[in-house]
Amino acid sequence: MFFYYIMIFLFPFHDHPILSASIFGVTTVKIAGIAATIVALMNLFQGGNGFIATRKVIIPYLFCLFCYFASYLLNDTTLSLEVFPRFLSVSVLLFTSSILLDSYIKIWKVLLVFSAAMNISSLYVVKQHLYGVIRPGGTFGDSNFYAIAAAFTAALCLSLWAYQKKYKIFFMISFILNSSSVLLSGSRGGCLALIVSLLYFWYKHRNKLIGALLICLACGAFFVLIPNNMLERFEGEDYGARVSTEHRLKIIAAGFDMIQKNPVIGVGPGMFKIETIKYLGSEKMAKMAHNSYLEVGAEFGMLGVCAWFCLCYSSIRQLHDSLRIASKEDEKIFACLHSLLVAVSGYFIGALFLSVEYEKVLWLTISIASVSVNIVLKEILPPPPRLHKEYRLNEDKR
Repeated sequence: MFFYYIMIFLFPFHDHPILSASIFGVTTVKIAGIAATIVALMNLFQGGNGFIATRKVIIPYLFCLFCYFASYLLNDTTLSLEVFPRFLSVSVLLFTSSILLDSYIKIWKVLLVFSAAMNISSLYVVKQHLYGVIRPGGTFGDSNFYAIAAAFTAALCLSLWAYQKKYKIFFMISFILNSSSVLLSGSRGGCLALIVSLLYFWYKHRNKLIGALLICLACGAFFVLIPNNMLERFEGEDYGARVSTEHRLKIIAAGFDMIQKNPVIGVGPGMFKIETIKYLGSEKMAKMAHNSYLEVGAEFGMLGVCAWFCLCYSSIRQLHDSLRIASKEDEKIFACLHSLLVAVSGYFIGALFLSVEYEKVLWLTISIASVSVNIVLKEILPPPPRLHKEYRLNEDKR
Protein backbone atom coordinates (compact mmCIF):
# COMPACT_ATOMS: atom_id res chain seq x y z
CA MET A 1 0.00 0.00 0.00
CA PHE A 2 2.98 2.33 0.45
CA PHE A 3 3.27 3.09 -3.27
CA TYR A 4 -0.50 3.52 -3.55
CA TYR A 5 -0.46 6.15 -0.80
CA ILE A 6 2.48 7.89 -2.50
CA MET A 7 0.50 7.98 -5.76
CA ILE A 8 -2.48 9.54 -3.97
CA PHE A 9 -0.24 12.08 -2.25
CA LEU A 10 1.26 13.21 -5.58
CA PHE A 11 -2.12 13.86 -7.23
CA PRO A 12 -2.22 17.63 -6.49
CA PHE A 13 1.36 18.31 -7.59
CA HIS A 14 0.98 18.78 -11.35
CA ASP A 15 3.25 21.81 -11.44
CA HIS A 16 5.66 21.37 -8.53
CA PRO A 17 9.38 21.90 -9.23
CA ILE A 18 10.37 18.69 -7.43
CA LEU A 19 7.33 16.45 -6.92
CA SER A 20 6.24 16.73 -10.57
CA ALA A 21 9.71 16.10 -11.95
CA SER A 22 10.15 13.40 -14.59
CA ILE A 23 12.77 10.68 -14.85
CA PHE A 24 13.45 9.66 -18.47
CA GLY A 25 10.14 11.25 -19.42
CA VAL A 26 8.13 9.48 -16.69
CA THR A 27 6.70 11.66 -13.91
CA THR A 28 6.92 10.74 -10.25
CA VAL A 29 3.19 10.06 -9.95
CA LYS A 30 3.40 7.62 -12.88
CA ILE A 31 6.36 5.88 -11.26
CA ALA A 32 4.33 5.49 -8.06
CA GLY A 33 1.37 4.26 -10.14
CA ILE A 34 3.51 1.63 -11.88
CA ALA A 35 4.85 0.44 -8.53
CA ALA A 36 1.32 0.31 -7.08
CA THR A 37 0.16 -1.71 -10.10
CA ILE A 38 2.97 -4.24 -9.60
CA VAL A 39 2.04 -4.60 -5.92
CA ALA A 40 -1.62 -5.03 -6.87
CA LEU A 41 -0.77 -7.74 -9.41
CA MET A 42 1.37 -9.56 -6.85
CA ASN A 43 -1.48 -9.37 -4.37
CA LEU A 44 -3.90 -10.70 -6.98
CA PHE A 45 -1.79 -13.66 -8.09
CA GLN A 46 -0.61 -14.61 -4.61
CA GLY A 47 -4.11 -15.31 -3.37
CA GLY A 48 -5.01 -11.98 -1.79
CA ASN A 49 -8.51 -10.58 -1.51
CA GLY A 50 -8.84 -10.50 -5.28
CA PHE A 51 -10.66 -8.04 -7.50
CA ILE A 52 -13.43 -6.63 -5.28
CA ALA A 53 -14.85 -3.86 -7.46
CA THR A 54 -18.51 -4.31 -8.36
CA ARG A 55 -19.73 -4.85 -11.90
CA LYS A 56 -22.10 -1.89 -11.52
CA VAL A 57 -19.07 0.41 -11.79
CA ILE A 58 -16.68 -1.64 -13.92
CA ILE A 59 -19.15 -2.28 -16.76
CA PRO A 60 -19.97 1.45 -17.28
CA TYR A 61 -16.24 2.22 -17.22
CA LEU A 62 -15.55 -0.41 -19.88
CA PHE A 63 -18.38 1.17 -21.86
CA CYS A 64 -16.55 4.53 -21.57
CA LEU A 65 -13.36 2.92 -22.89
CA PHE A 66 -15.30 1.40 -25.78
CA CYS A 67 -16.70 4.84 -26.68
CA TYR A 68 -13.20 6.31 -26.56
CA PHE A 69 -11.75 3.76 -28.97
CA ALA A 70 -14.80 3.88 -31.23
CA SER A 71 -14.58 7.67 -31.46
CA TYR A 72 -10.83 7.52 -32.02
CA LEU A 73 -10.95 4.86 -34.75
CA LEU A 74 -13.92 6.27 -36.63
CA ASN A 75 -12.63 9.86 -36.55
CA ASP A 76 -9.01 8.84 -37.26
CA THR A 77 -7.49 11.77 -35.36
CA THR A 78 -3.89 11.34 -34.22
CA LEU A 79 -4.37 14.09 -31.64
CA SER A 80 -6.74 11.76 -29.77
CA LEU A 81 -3.70 9.73 -28.71
CA GLU A 82 -2.81 12.59 -26.37
CA VAL A 83 -5.94 11.82 -24.36
CA PHE A 84 -5.11 8.11 -24.04
CA PRO A 85 -2.65 8.58 -21.13
CA ARG A 86 -5.52 10.09 -19.14
CA PHE A 87 -7.62 6.96 -19.65
CA LEU A 88 -4.61 4.82 -18.85
CA SER A 89 -4.05 6.75 -15.60
CA VAL A 90 -7.64 6.41 -14.42
CA SER A 91 -7.60 2.72 -15.44
CA VAL A 92 -4.53 2.16 -13.26
CA LEU A 93 -6.21 4.01 -10.38
CA LEU A 94 -9.41 1.97 -10.74
CA PHE A 95 -7.50 -1.33 -11.06
CA THR A 96 -5.16 -0.78 -8.09
CA SER A 97 -8.01 0.51 -5.91
CA SER A 98 -10.11 -2.54 -6.75
CA ILE A 99 -7.41 -4.80 -5.32
CA LEU A 100 -5.62 -2.82 -2.63
CA LEU A 101 -8.53 -0.95 -1.03
CA ASP A 102 -9.98 -3.95 0.79
CA SER A 103 -10.83 -2.40 4.17
CA TYR A 104 -12.34 0.69 5.71
CA ILE A 105 -9.08 1.71 7.42
CA LYS A 106 -7.33 1.90 4.03
CA ILE A 107 -10.02 4.22 2.65
CA TRP A 108 -9.65 6.31 5.78
CA LYS A 109 -5.88 6.57 5.24
CA VAL A 110 -6.37 7.49 1.57
CA LEU A 111 -8.63 10.39 2.55
CA LEU A 112 -6.11 11.53 5.17
CA VAL A 113 -3.21 11.40 2.71
CA PHE A 114 -5.11 13.25 -0.01
CA SER A 115 -6.31 15.92 2.42
CA ALA A 116 -2.75 16.48 3.67
CA ALA A 117 -1.48 16.83 0.09
CA MET A 118 -4.22 19.34 -0.73
CA ASN A 119 -3.31 21.33 2.39
CA ILE A 120 0.23 21.71 1.06
CA SER A 121 -1.10 22.76 -2.33
CA SER A 122 -3.39 25.30 -0.65
CA LEU A 123 -0.41 26.82 1.17
CA TYR A 124 1.18 27.39 -2.23
CA VAL A 125 -1.97 29.21 -3.33
CA VAL A 126 -1.83 31.45 -0.26
CA LYS A 127 1.86 32.12 -0.93
CA GLN A 128 1.19 33.07 -4.57
CA HIS A 129 -1.67 35.35 -3.48
CA LEU A 130 0.61 37.14 -1.01
CA TYR A 131 3.15 37.62 -3.82
CA GLY A 132 0.50 39.37 -5.93
CA VAL A 133 -0.65 36.59 -8.27
CA ILE A 134 -4.25 37.46 -9.19
CA ARG A 135 -5.57 33.95 -9.84
CA PRO A 136 -3.14 31.51 -8.19
CA GLY A 137 -3.28 27.84 -9.11
CA GLY A 138 -0.78 26.52 -6.60
CA THR A 139 0.86 23.23 -7.49
CA PHE A 140 -1.90 22.52 -10.03
CA GLY A 141 -0.68 25.26 -12.36
CA ASP A 142 -4.29 26.23 -13.15
CA SER A 143 -6.68 28.07 -10.84
CA ASN A 144 -9.80 26.27 -12.08
CA PHE A 145 -8.38 22.77 -11.67
CA TYR A 146 -7.09 23.68 -8.24
CA ALA A 147 -10.40 25.27 -7.18
CA ILE A 148 -12.55 22.23 -7.97
CA ALA A 149 -10.14 19.92 -6.10
CA ALA A 150 -9.94 22.32 -3.14
CA ALA A 151 -13.74 22.67 -3.00
CA PHE A 152 -13.98 18.87 -2.99
CA THR A 153 -11.41 18.62 -0.18
CA ALA A 154 -13.01 21.39 1.90
CA ALA A 155 -16.41 19.69 1.81
CA LEU A 156 -14.82 16.30 2.50
CA CYS A 157 -12.93 17.60 5.56
CA LEU A 158 -15.93 19.49 6.97
CA SER A 159 -18.05 16.35 6.81
CA LEU A 160 -15.29 14.21 8.35
CA TRP A 161 -14.90 16.81 11.10
CA ALA A 162 -18.61 16.59 11.85
CA TYR A 163 -18.90 12.80 11.88
CA GLN A 164 -15.47 11.63 13.08
CA LYS A 165 -14.11 11.77 16.61
CA LYS A 166 -10.45 11.61 15.57
CA TYR A 167 -8.29 14.32 13.99
CA LYS A 168 -10.94 17.02 14.44
CA ILE A 169 -8.36 19.82 14.59
CA PHE A 170 -6.70 18.55 11.40
CA PHE A 171 -9.98 18.41 9.49
CA MET A 172 -11.13 21.84 10.64
CA ILE A 173 -7.79 23.40 9.64
CA SER A 174 -8.02 21.59 6.30
CA PHE A 175 -11.55 22.91 5.72
CA ILE A 176 -10.56 26.51 6.52
CA LEU A 177 -7.39 26.36 4.43
CA ASN A 178 -8.95 24.77 1.35
CA SER A 179 -12.19 26.78 1.37
CA SER A 180 -10.27 30.05 1.77
CA SER A 181 -7.94 29.09 -1.05
CA VAL A 182 -10.91 28.43 -3.34
CA LEU A 183 -11.82 32.10 -2.92
CA LEU A 184 -8.24 33.22 -3.53
CA SER A 185 -8.13 31.22 -6.78
CA GLY A 186 -10.89 33.41 -8.25
CA SER A 187 -12.71 30.45 -9.81
CA ARG A 188 -16.47 30.96 -10.01
CA GLY A 189 -17.05 27.28 -10.79
CA GLY A 190 -15.00 26.22 -7.76
CA CYS A 191 -16.91 28.61 -5.47
CA LEU A 192 -20.23 27.30 -6.76
CA ALA A 193 -19.10 23.71 -6.16
CA LEU A 194 -18.16 24.59 -2.57
CA ILE A 195 -21.49 26.35 -1.92
CA VAL A 196 -23.50 23.38 -3.23
CA SER A 197 -21.47 20.96 -1.11
CA LEU A 198 -22.07 23.07 2.00
CA LEU A 199 -25.81 23.16 1.33
CA TYR A 200 -25.88 19.40 0.81
CA PHE A 201 -23.89 18.96 4.04
CA TRP A 202 -26.51 21.00 5.91
CA TYR A 203 -29.38 19.08 4.30
CA LYS A 204 -27.91 15.72 5.32
CA HIS A 205 -26.63 16.78 8.75
CA ARG A 206 -28.33 14.99 11.62
CA ASN A 207 -28.66 18.20 13.59
CA LYS A 208 -29.95 20.87 11.21
CA LEU A 209 -29.35 23.70 13.70
CA ILE A 210 -25.67 22.86 14.18
CA GLY A 211 -25.29 22.40 10.43
CA ALA A 212 -26.85 25.82 9.81
CA LEU A 213 -24.54 27.45 12.37
CA LEU A 214 -21.50 25.90 10.73
CA ILE A 215 -22.54 27.16 7.30
CA CYS A 216 -23.24 30.65 8.70
CA LEU A 217 -19.78 30.75 10.26
CA ALA A 218 -18.25 29.58 6.99
CA CYS A 219 -20.17 32.21 4.98
CA GLY A 220 -19.10 34.93 7.44
CA ALA A 221 -15.48 33.89 7.04
CA PHE A 222 -15.89 33.88 3.24
CA PHE A 223 -17.16 37.47 3.18
CA VAL A 224 -14.23 38.55 5.34
CA LEU A 225 -11.60 36.72 3.32
CA ILE A 226 -13.00 37.06 -0.21
CA PRO A 227 -10.72 39.27 -2.33
CA ASN A 228 -12.08 42.26 -4.27
CA ASN A 229 -11.26 40.77 -7.66
CA MET A 230 -13.40 37.74 -6.80
CA LEU A 231 -16.40 39.93 -5.98
CA GLU A 232 -15.88 41.81 -9.24
CA ARG A 233 -15.82 38.52 -11.16
CA PHE A 234 -19.18 37.49 -9.67
CA GLU A 235 -20.73 40.91 -10.23
CA GLY A 236 -19.48 41.06 -13.81
CA GLU A 237 -17.56 44.29 -13.26
CA ASP A 238 -14.16 42.75 -13.87
CA TYR A 239 -13.08 43.19 -17.52
CA GLY A 240 -11.41 39.77 -17.64
CA ALA A 241 -14.54 38.12 -16.27
CA ARG A 242 -16.72 39.79 -18.94
CA VAL A 243 -14.41 38.68 -21.74
CA SER A 244 -14.23 35.18 -20.27
CA THR A 245 -18.02 34.95 -20.10
CA GLU A 246 -18.41 36.12 -23.71
CA HIS A 247 -15.85 33.58 -24.92
CA ARG A 248 -17.49 30.79 -22.96
CA LEU A 249 -20.90 31.51 -24.48
CA LYS A 250 -19.42 31.34 -27.98
CA ILE A 251 -17.57 28.11 -27.16
CA ILE A 252 -20.74 26.56 -25.70
CA ALA A 253 -22.61 27.40 -28.91
CA ALA A 254 -19.80 25.79 -30.92
CA GLY A 255 -19.96 22.72 -28.68
CA PHE A 256 -23.67 22.24 -29.37
CA ASP A 257 -22.95 22.59 -33.09
CA MET A 258 -20.36 19.80 -32.81
CA ILE A 259 -22.91 17.53 -31.11
CA GLN A 260 -25.52 18.35 -33.75
CA LYS A 261 -23.17 17.49 -36.63
CA ASN A 262 -21.53 14.47 -34.90
CA PRO A 263 -24.28 13.11 -32.64
CA VAL A 264 -23.15 9.47 -32.31
CA ILE A 265 -19.36 9.33 -31.97
CA GLY A 266 -18.46 13.01 -31.58
CA VAL A 267 -15.48 14.84 -33.08
CA GLY A 268 -12.89 12.61 -31.41
CA PRO A 269 -11.15 12.49 -28.01
CA GLY A 270 -9.11 15.61 -27.29
CA MET A 271 -10.36 17.39 -30.41
CA PHE A 272 -12.62 19.98 -28.80
CA LYS A 273 -10.03 22.79 -28.81
CA ILE A 274 -9.09 22.17 -32.45
CA GLU A 275 -12.69 22.00 -33.56
CA THR A 276 -13.54 25.33 -31.91
CA ILE A 277 -11.09 26.98 -34.32
CA LYS A 278 -13.01 25.54 -37.25
CA TYR A 279 -16.40 26.52 -35.85
CA LEU A 280 -15.43 30.01 -34.61
CA GLY A 281 -12.71 30.85 -37.13
CA SER A 282 -10.12 32.08 -34.64
CA GLU A 283 -7.12 30.42 -33.01
CA LYS A 284 -7.71 32.54 -29.92
CA MET A 285 -10.89 30.54 -29.32
CA ALA A 286 -9.02 27.22 -29.06
CA LYS A 287 -10.07 26.61 -25.46
CA MET A 288 -11.77 24.00 -23.35
CA ALA A 289 -15.55 23.98 -23.12
CA HIS A 290 -15.62 24.93 -19.42
CA ASN A 291 -18.46 22.44 -19.19
CA SER A 292 -17.54 18.80 -18.63
CA TYR A 293 -20.85 17.42 -19.90
CA LEU A 294 -20.73 19.47 -23.09
CA GLU A 295 -17.10 18.58 -23.73
CA VAL A 296 -17.71 14.86 -23.26
CA GLY A 297 -20.76 15.05 -25.55
CA ALA A 298 -18.86 16.94 -28.24
CA GLU A 299 -15.80 14.67 -28.17
CA PHE A 300 -17.50 11.28 -27.70
CA GLY A 301 -21.02 11.88 -28.96
CA MET A 302 -24.25 11.00 -27.24
CA LEU A 303 -23.09 7.41 -26.86
CA GLY A 304 -20.07 8.55 -24.86
CA VAL A 305 -21.94 11.03 -22.68
CA CYS A 306 -24.50 8.34 -21.83
CA ALA A 307 -21.65 6.02 -20.80
CA TRP A 308 -20.13 8.76 -18.63
CA PHE A 309 -23.46 9.52 -16.97
CA CYS A 310 -23.99 5.81 -16.29
CA LEU A 311 -20.56 5.60 -14.67
CA CYS A 312 -21.15 8.65 -12.45
CA TYR A 313 -24.67 7.55 -11.51
CA SER A 314 -23.63 3.99 -10.69
CA SER A 315 -20.78 5.28 -8.50
CA ILE A 316 -23.12 7.55 -6.51
CA ARG A 317 -25.61 4.70 -6.27
CA GLN A 318 -22.92 2.42 -4.84
CA LEU A 319 -22.05 4.99 -2.19
CA HIS A 320 -25.74 5.34 -1.29
CA ASP A 321 -26.16 1.56 -1.04
CA SER A 322 -23.10 1.34 1.20
CA LEU A 323 -24.41 4.16 3.39
CA ARG A 324 -27.76 2.45 3.81
CA ILE A 325 -25.97 -0.51 5.40
CA ALA A 326 -23.23 1.34 7.26
CA SER A 327 -25.41 4.02 8.84
CA LYS A 328 -27.00 1.42 11.11
CA GLU A 329 -23.86 -0.45 12.03
CA ASP A 330 -20.59 1.51 11.89
CA GLU A 331 -20.25 5.29 12.19
CA LYS A 332 -16.62 5.29 11.00
CA ILE A 333 -17.46 3.79 7.64
CA PHE A 334 -20.53 6.00 7.46
CA ALA A 335 -18.37 9.11 7.96
CA CYS A 336 -16.03 8.26 5.07
CA LEU A 337 -18.78 7.38 2.60
CA HIS A 338 -21.04 10.27 3.60
CA SER A 339 -18.14 12.73 3.26
CA LEU A 340 -17.41 11.51 -0.25
CA LEU A 341 -21.05 12.00 -1.21
CA VAL A 342 -21.08 15.54 0.19
CA ALA A 343 -17.86 16.41 -1.65
CA VAL A 344 -18.78 14.90 -5.02
CA SER A 345 -22.24 16.54 -5.02
CA GLY A 346 -20.63 19.95 -5.41
CA TYR A 347 -18.12 18.55 -7.89
CA PHE A 348 -20.82 17.57 -10.36
CA ILE A 349 -22.37 21.04 -10.15
CA GLY A 350 -18.98 22.71 -10.59
CA ALA A 351 -18.46 20.51 -13.67
CA LEU A 352 -21.20 22.56 -15.37
CA PHE A 353 -18.73 25.46 -15.50
CA LEU A 354 -15.36 23.68 -15.66
CA SER A 355 -13.82 20.98 -17.86
CA VAL A 356 -12.87 18.55 -15.09
CA GLU A 357 -13.99 15.18 -16.43
CA TYR A 358 -10.44 13.80 -16.12
CA GLU A 359 -9.55 15.26 -12.70
CA LYS A 360 -8.20 12.67 -10.30
CA VAL A 361 -10.47 13.57 -7.35
CA LEU A 362 -13.47 12.42 -9.40
CA TRP A 363 -11.84 9.15 -10.38
CA LEU A 364 -10.62 8.58 -6.83
CA THR A 365 -14.24 8.85 -5.69
CA ILE A 366 -15.34 6.45 -8.43
CA SER A 367 -12.60 4.02 -7.41
CA ILE A 368 -13.65 4.07 -3.76
CA ALA A 369 -17.31 3.74 -4.75
CA SER A 370 -16.48 0.65 -6.80
CA VAL A 371 -15.27 -1.23 -3.70
CA SER A 372 -17.44 0.41 -1.02
CA VAL A 373 -20.31 -2.10 -1.03
CA ASN A 374 -18.06 -5.14 -0.78
CA ILE A 375 -16.00 -3.54 2.01
CA VAL A 376 -19.14 -2.71 4.00
CA LEU A 377 -20.51 -6.22 3.51
CA LYS A 378 -17.20 -7.76 4.56
CA GLU A 379 -16.63 -5.63 7.66
CA ILE A 380 -20.17 -5.26 8.99
CA LEU A 381 -22.26 -8.26 8.06
CA PRO A 382 -21.61 -11.62 9.79
CA PRO A 383 -19.88 -14.43 7.84
CA PRO A 384 -22.07 -16.91 5.94
CA PRO A 385 -23.51 -19.95 7.78
CA ARG A 386 -20.96 -22.31 6.18
CA LEU A 387 -18.13 -20.49 7.94
CA HIS A 388 -20.02 -20.66 11.23
CA LYS A 389 -20.30 -24.42 10.81
CA GLU A 390 -16.56 -24.79 10.16
CA TYR A 391 -15.87 -22.65 13.18
CA ARG A 392 -18.08 -24.88 15.36
CA LEU A 393 -16.31 -27.99 14.10
CA ASN A 394 -12.94 -26.50 15.00
CA GLU A 395 -14.25 -25.61 18.46
CA ASP A 396 -15.51 -29.20 18.95
CA LYS A 397 -12.07 -30.57 18.04
CA ARG A 398 -10.51 -28.37 20.68
